[in-house]
This record gives sequence, C-alpha cells and structure tokens, in this order.
Amino acid sequence: MIEELKEHKSLVIALVVVLSLTAAVILFVQGRTSETGTGGATGKTQDKEPGAKVSVANGTLTVVPLNGRQIYESGETVSLALRGDSNGQDAVGFDAALKVDQNILVFSQAESKLENFDTFNNVNEERVYIGGIRKLSSKAASIFDNAELATLTFKARAGGHSNVDFIFKPNDTTESNIVLTTSKDGLGDVKGTDIYVGEKITVTTASSVVLPSTNFKIALKDVTTESANLDISLGDASEPKKFTWGPGGTVSKNVETSAGYVFQVEKGSGNSVNVYYAVQKTLN
Repeated sequence: MIEELKEHKSLVIALVVVLSLTAAVILFVQGRTSETGTGGATGKTQDKEPGAKVSVANGTLTVVPLNGRQIYESGETVSLALRGDSNGQDAVGFDAALKVDQNILVFSQAESKLENFDTFNNVNEERVYIGGIRKLSSKAASIFDNAELATLTFKARAGGHSNVDFIFKPNDTTESNIVLTTSKDGLGDVKGTDIYVGEKITVTTASSVVLPSTNFKIALKDVTTESANLDISLGDASEPKKFTWGPGGTVSKNVETSAGYVFQVEKGSGNSVNVYYAVQKTLN
C-alpha cells in the first residue's frame, strides 16, 4: 500500500512539472508574438512607429518647347524636350504617355538623349507613348537631375491649340512613371505645355501693320537686346505688351493674350521682331 502511494505521488509530481513547463512555453510564445506582431509569421514584422517616415514618390516628368517657342506656323517642325527628375534615386526606366490633339500636331519621332538608355515609342488615337529602359550593359547609376530624357518631334498640321499633357494619376502608374531600381514607382508629379499653330509677321519700328485675317494692328514701340514693347490694337482699344527674352535669348519667355488670340515675339534683325500669333482655344 505504501509503495502504491509513493508511485501515485511520483506521477502527480511528474504531471505538475509537465504542466508547469507547458505554461512557461505558452507564456514565452505569447511574449514573442506581442513583440514581433502577428503570430505564425516566419520573420519579424516591423510595425511603423508614430511619426515614422513613409516612402513617397517625388520624381517629376515635364515636357517643354526645346527652343522656348510655343506658337508655330503650319508645316513647321515642333521640338519638345522630355525632362525627368528622379529625386536622387537610381532609375532604370521611364514611361511618358502624352495626350495630344493629333489634328494639330502629328508625331514624327523620339530621340533618346541618354547614352545608356534605349528609347521606343508607340502612337494610337488616344495618346503618344514614349518609353525608355536602361541598357543591360550599363552598370552606372542613372539619377535624373532635371535631365533631358528624349527629344520629341512633331509636325504642325493645322491652325489651333493643343495641350501636351501627361496621362497620370498619383498612385496609378499604368501610364506615365519613373521606374526605380528598388522596383518602386518614382513619379509624383507632371507638367505639360501648350502649343499653338498660327501665323507669323515681321514688324519694324518704322510703321504699324495689320495682322492678316484679323482686325489687329501691331505697332513696335521699341526693341532692345533683351526685350520689345508692342502696342496691340483692336478697334479703338489698345494694349501695351512687353515681351522679354533676356540676355542671349531670341524668343520671348512670355506668351501674351488679347481678345482671344495669343502672341509671342522673336528677336529679328535691326529694329524688327517676328510676331507669332494664333487663335487661343482650349483642347476639348
């Protein structure tokens, strides 16, 4: 009888030890789970602390007239610079989907301006697409610092106005994008431009001229190495306009409007300027 009690006591002690060890293991696992996040994960899940930095795409794509001129005559070649900034990040590619009025501007070609990138293009009724991808043979980092990625060439077809805008929505990179080596999207903002197709006339300080097919009268008041002052008259109303191209420039940086028309001035020879003008209208 005594032996049986001893055996029973030993079994109870063993059971208590097993239960104690099991409880200790459970507490340890619970403690690890509360430290690392959701249980069952094969690795640590790093929870974001309040105020922790979140990665945001801050790269930009822009398109600008290569020579600064925004008003052209029908039949002229229109060259636009596609520029990109990857915000200090290494980039392996870019996509530029542009909405263009192809009744006004006809796409001709895209020429890569990056030696270590191949450029390709595709055009349909909805958009003009230009893409670039870094060559596999290139080992150097490609950080776009407002770099010219490609030169886009169009032919001015007919009179009118065309926006040249990127098809882009933040956090939606199915169209325009800058692709980083981290496989993350790098594009955060875009900026397009406006192109007009109209006519050109030369004006001197000697006499005023009437613009063909309009009732506008243009008088060149004075011209310097950096700017020109014109009076633009329609009927009895006259507006003074100053066009500035700055040191070393030839095309005015500003485009002025008057009575539904847009005007831009190019420095001519002697006391003359070339006045480009077109009907101002918005792309549907």
